[in-house]
Amino acid sequence: MKFPLSWLHDHLDSDADLTTLCDTLTMVGLEVEAVDDPHKKLAPFVVAEVVAYSKHPDANCLSVCQVSLGSGDPIQVICGAPNAHQGMKSVFVAPGNVVPSTGILLKSSKIRGLKSNGMLCSERELQLSDEHDGIIDLPADAPGGMAFVDYRGLHDPVIEVALTPNRGDCASMRGIARDLAAAGIGTLKPLLIPEIAASFSSSQCWAIAQGAEEHCSQVGGRAFSIDGNPAAPDWMQQRLLAIGLRPISALVDITNYITHDIGRPLHVFDADKLHGDTLTMRFANKGENLLCLNGNSYNLTPDDLVIADGEGTVSLAGIIGGGNSSCDANTRRVFLEAASFNASTVARTGRRLGIDSDARFRFERKVDLNSIDEGIRYASHLIIECCGGTASELVWAGSSPAPVTAIPLRIARFAQIAGITLSSAQIIEILQHLGCTVVAESDAQLSVTPPSSRPDITLEVCMIEEVLRIYGYDNVPATSLPAPEDRAKRTVNPAQRRIGLIRRRLAQAGLDEVINLSFVDEGVAKMLSEHPVPRISNPINAEMTHLRPTPLAGLLQSAAQSYDRRRAALAMFQIGPGWIRSAKADRQSLYAAGLRLGVVAHWQNAHQGGNDPYAVKADCLVVLELCGIEQPQLRRKVPKHYHPYRSGGLFLGKKPLAYFGNLHPEITESFGFKLPNGTRIAMFEILLDNLPPAKVKFATKPALEQFALQPVTRDLSFALPLDFAAGELIRTIRAVDKKLISDVALFDVYSDDTVRAVAYRVTIQPHHETLTEADLGALCQKIVTQVEKKSPATLR
Repeated sequence: MKFPLSWLHDHLDSDADLTTLCDTLTMVGLEVEAVDDPHKKLAPFVVAEVVAYSKHPDANCLSVCQVSLGSGDPIQVICGAPNAHQGMKSVFVAPGNVVPSTGILLKSSKIRGLKSNGMLCSERELQLSDEHDGIIDLPADAPGGMAFVDYRGLHDPVIEVALTPNRGDCASMRGIARDLAAAGIGTLKPLLIPEIAASFSSSQCWAIAQGAEEHCSQVGGRAFSIDGNPAAPDWMQQRLLAIGLRPISALVDITNYITHDIGRPLHVFDADKLHGDTLTMRFANKGENLLCLNGNSYNLTPDDLVIADGEGTVSLAGIIGGGNSSCDANTRRVFLEAASFNASTVARTGRRLGIDSDARFRFERKVDLNSIDEGIRYASHLIIECCGGTASELVWAGSSPAPVTAIPLRIARFAQIAGITLSSAQIIEILQHLGCTVVAESDAQLSVTPPSSRPDITLEVCMIEEVLRIYGYDNVPATSLPAPEDRAKRTVNPAQRRIGLIRRRLAQAGLDEVINLSFVDEGVAKMLSEHPVPRISNPINAEMTHLRPTPLAGLLQSAAQSYDRRRAALAMFQIGPGWIRSAKADRQSLYAAGLRLGVVAHWQNAHQGGNDPYAVKADCLVVLELCGIEQPQLRRKVPKHYHPYRSGGLFLGKKPLAYFGNLHPEITESFGFKLPNGTRIAMFEILLDNLPPAKVKFATKPALEQFALQPVTRDLSFALPLDFAAGELIRTIRAVDKKLISDVALFDVYSDDTVRAVAYRVTIQPHHETLTEADLGALCQKIVTQVEKKSPATLR
């Protein structure tokens, strides 16, 4: 909802400044979204005179103008306007300023070889209207050099507010002024509308068809015989332009003006284009269509409420008029329509047809049912004033609106809901300023009748909200809620919370969580378990006869189905139980299992590969680190469904924490995967039950110790048997001197059919003194001795 400040002052007597008005609007619930001040926007534009004019030597459509600002040397401007001529007064802007319509910074430039040092502007370029056939032509007495905003009096800021769906009353100047007056920003002026006497009987009358009464409760109208349909007065055109409406003619502009001024949509018909003497509110017939004022033709349905004459539809009720009955410059007989339409009916048709109009915007939010007579009288005054002529008596159809029901308001209830205490006098004053009729039934209760313009006020709590809104939410003291005597106990234990964190961490690593059934067939159960698996006594079908030994079973089945459907890149995980059968009883364990296949795009990494066992090892390490395990032991002991040479296990002492690696080739083939050469399935299983208990309180980490001395590195290469894990040597080397050895990394591997050579880079961090070559040599010798003592490795 946009409005110029001067238009608001037609209804509000206030000397508050712009900032105060905007702040108050926001505080009463009418949030100010923007303030457009043309005085600031157009300040650099000045009145200028074209003192010399000639055609551009290299362009027939351009002219060279010498422009005077009243003093100083003339300024050369290259202009393309067809109406430019010597002696005319126009609007000039110098380089370095922004053209409002385009937002482009104006610069001096050469146009066809001649320099242009500014610009002569059209009204559209200044966002004053859509006129762009030529530059602005000012009267000859316009003073050169004067600021254009001062010459035209453009000192009127335009305010834009956001309306909530329940505040249809504030889709008008009158409604906004009423709220501001209630908030103490000035006084609401009375709306004085001169009465226009009837001079003849209307040739048109109204009818509401059976079945349409609930959708149009009342309609009124008035006929006019006018002298002509000229342009609207300049003051009205400027106000309509300020809110983004294009002036058309006096009759159309008057209906638009009243729609925004008091929130009453109206429509005018050219009576000479109507057929018959009756306009009927009815639903459209199947197959009817209407060419509307926006130039579009619409196919109507029996759900669309229309206004029809003797031959067919002439208007979409409450939305837009038809082109077959529109007013133009030749109109001399006019029929005015004002009606009350059902909000849902208007909204349904408007949304189906995709028509946005000012009338629809207001009817959807409910228009004052008692404003029909006021709107007709207001339009009658302006039509006679602008177009001349005479008016008929009013014609009506439908029933008058029912009286608004009074709502009881308990003073004690107000204090309970609002959290503050106001006196009865304060509450009555606020409600009366909002247009309510208030009767004090007792010291403890009021009877409040809302104005007909506020159909959204239906309950006692609505009244309380209105009082608080005007009183000011910022005036309500902040009060903490009382602490409950019996505080709720924590419902999630540390172990459950840790599972949630693991789920989130795996999702952050790019894996999608899947949920599979816990049942598999016997063949799958045997492939994925080294122990017997419990059998189900009443299986769903022959393929779900056993409990799964691990969630990997369901993941592999899902992956096989997805791969068959050409999803070659997969990354998924599941947290759930697995079962095995022991001599004593069936045992259930909790797993976090995952699977990667192919290259999956992920926002954190360029790609995440599924062939590499190290990708799923990283998934395991991320989860173990989350659980407080930073350096688990790496071993080659893995279940039988893993690849014998491309897998590993992470242990804490003798307890396995996780397994990772590629799926065994035979099992890959059993699940039906037909993978290209070199492509493998990488997977992992984290045994959640084997993780140390989640800590409620974590120990404080020691302070980071930094050393001034540079670290040194030494490379050591060992020969290992093929069946010995290279990771075992890392722990052995670290244990030689945990204080000096800060890092051990495997950086090279060579193997043939008989032996494997591995190279480690040992980082040594001196603490307080530089190590000599003898010190480093002694440490390296100690490492070699320990490695050869505790493993079959030998120094190469």
